Amino acid sequence: MKRFAGPGFMMMLFMLSLFMPLSMKAADKLPSVDDVIAQYTKAVGSPDAMEKHWALDLRGTCESSAAEESGPLEVLVQGSKFFMQLNGGVLLMGVNQDVFWRHPRGQDIVTVPASVIAETVAIFDPIRVLHWKERFPQIAVTGTQQVDDHDVYVIETKPGDPATERLFVDRHSGLLVRDEILAKHELFTFADFRAVDGIEVPFTIHQTTPGPSYSYHFSVVKHLTDVDETIFQPK
Repeated sequence: MKRFAGPGFMMMLFMLSLFMPLSMKAADKLPSVDDVIAQYTKAVGSPDAMEKHWALDLRGTCESSAAEESGPLEVLVQGSKFFMQLNGGVLLMGVNQDVFWRHPRGQDIVTVPASVIAETVAIFDPIRVLHWKERFPQIAVTGTQQVDDHDVYVIETKPGDPATERLFVDRHSGLLVRDEILAKHELFTFADFRAVDGIEVPFTIHQTTPGPSYSYHFSVVKHLTDVDETIFQPK
């Protein structure tokens, strides 16, 4: 004999569903991190463009809440290597395989291990998504969220770790619109994406830190295939 659930039983199931943890409901609907990375990679540019030797020369202005760190700006980025010149050399900074160095004009050079600032300088690399799985073996999609006017997937490099980096990928455009480096209390937002030799590059980046805040506005961005490696060395 078949038995059918009565209205009381169905009501109980309904009530249980209301109290089911939101994380359980959301997890069932989330895409895999591979799917989101594939969407992001496709949005950034064609595979042919990404396979090129990539370095970028970005020029524009930096607006900072610290007046001495505002002015004309030039940034050169090649993967994890980085060079920045502010106000025609009033401040020089760089990162190579070994060290991060900072040299205000008229002062001594300060150096620390490159790993200290690796996540920060990586934000200028438009194709860093290619290395996420290698650099962050635990990386995973952990939820969805609203960021300004963007519906985003939230990716954590170390899910559940208070020091995780949180990456926010627009569910529609596929592009990265926000990056939170929780260990350093740094927040980046990305806007005004434009194609540079087949790769989408944000021409506006906002950065907040526990100290000063910065807005980088680039007017000229060039793809370089030949870079003098000595530019990343302390000077």
